[in-house]
Amino acid sequence: MRLLCIILPTIVAAHKSKKPNWVVAAPSMRPEMWDVNDASKYCAAAAPPAQTFEIGRLGLDVAGAAAHMRSSVGPGAAFECRLDRTSREGPRRAPCEVVARIGGAYDNGTAPFYYDIVIPNPLDAGTYDLRVLWMHASAKEASAPSTKPLCRVLRVGGDERLGKVKVPKERTVSRPCAGLASSGIRAHDGAWRAREWRPRCAWQVYDRHQTETCFQSKRPLFVGDSHTRLMFDTLTDQPADLESTGDVVFMAAEDPTSDLKVDAHGRSVVVANWGHWRLRDGDVETYVRDWQKTIRALSNNLPPSTILIWRTMPAYSYRREELDGRTNAKIREATARQLAFLATELPRVVVHDTFAITAPRLFDANSKHHYLGFARFVARNASLYDSQFSGDACGGGVGPRRACPWLMRERRGSTYAVGNAVGLADLNALLNLLCND
Repeated sequence: MRLLCIILPTIVAAHKSKKPNWVVAAPSMRPEMWDVNDASKYCAAAAPPAQTFEIGRLGLDVAGAAAHMRSSVGPGAAFECRLDRTSREGPRRAPCEVVARIGGAYDNGTAPFYYDIVIPNPLDAGTYDLRVLWMHASAKEASAPSTKPLCRVLRVGGDERLGKVKVPKERTVSRPCAGLASSGIRAHDGAWRAREWRPRCAWQVYDRHQTETCFQSKRPLFVGDSHTRLMFDTLTDQPADLESTGDVVFMAAEDPTSDLKVDAHGRSVVVANWGHWRLRDGDVETYVRDWQKTIRALSNNLPPSTILIWRTMPAYSYRREELDGRTNAKIREATARQLAFLATELPRVVVHDTFAITAPRLFDANSKHHYLGFARFVARNASLYDSQFSGDACGGGVGPRRACPWLMRERRGSTYAVGNAVGLADLNALLNLLCND
């Protein structure tokens, strides 16, 4: 359920009318990306076309929008959106989405296109700053890019804080995060506080010993592309007996079809994910159509006692020096259609929402576009050691240093990082789903 909030423009006094107060915003003239310094390598260097942007305060409308934006750019331009809030623990970050409205006063291109700004998940109470990054000028470019993304931060009077989002206080949830056998809030439902992921439920931070004990009974099978393989590598490299006993197994499936053969005999759980390769080289419609056939066949062919978990695609970081056909506009559309399909056609399939965890910090990937992996650049990686993040967070996404059992590892005589805050938070959220029962 999307949380409805009110956005108050920073330079216009709020009033009680439901008509928006429009605030003029302008795109930055040079590429900018949140939390990375080398945007010039990954983003379009040319000056953006002359476009208008206005951010408006909005009460509840028939679309259920929390805020509104109108612009001369469109239809279906692609944006990244984020809510930030300062705290003594460091910056808090939460996702939002800029969604093109269906219909609107297009008037042969002379009237603005309209967009809804929505918040997918409930947030902690407080006041947040709204930030928007303009990535592609049209739905066509977002689906099949011919140039690198624009990466232009929208600013009001030079300030990238476009407005204030006031989130009302909700009833505190203190119950443990739900596992496979229970209902309730799951660990992928939350927001970032500095480098720590904070679910709306009470999660457990799993270490390797606890994970090994869990896997001895669950014996999960991981099926997917490199994002899934790196999670498997993190889980199985140490201790060695996790892999040697066969408690957890990985099966490569970068571009599977409906004849995907999965031997899940004796396994309680199958965790599946793929899509980045297909969306890099193809369109959303074809990928989703083929995925529906494959996921249905996979679900139907599993033993009745085996639970299938669909892990949504992680956000794409855009951090590639060459042009790439992937965009988060494509991933968002595909993910929304996948979740709608599962809810109606395959309700037995459990969802773990990796996209929800990675989207607020999409540029913090530690190897171009992965969030797990053996990174050699620990000391230089801003996503691990960023001066703007204060406190005793270890970079592992799961709390103070003493509670970060997955971050560092000795391998081949050298110290490596197995991931960053983003990847390790996603890992622990999945472990809560697998093991909390």
